[in-house]
Amino acid sequence: AMTGQLAAAGAAPARGPAEADFVVSADATVGPESQSRRKVAIIWSVARAGGEGLGTIRQVRRMSAAALESAWPASADQAASAAVSGLINLMRN
Repeated sequence: AMTGQLAAAGAAPARGPAEADFVVSADATVGPESQSRRKVAIIWSVARAGGEGLGTIRQVRRMSAAALESAWPASADQAASAAVSGLINLMRN
């Protein structure tokens, strides 16, 4: 999802690791179900290709367990869309 969002924002992905200026990574966790809802957390990190960390974007949302099961691809795209401008700002600064 993020690759498409970055490309749409003009930050085309590198063809391979040797050509990359930045590395974007994500760590997503889904908490246990509580009252038919789950806590979803995504932490996006940006680093220079050499490893210097530039910052993180944190997203946390409670979702219905049913929606999470049936609509994860759309939810992932929404999360990427919401985070992409912040990630690009980290790359520019």
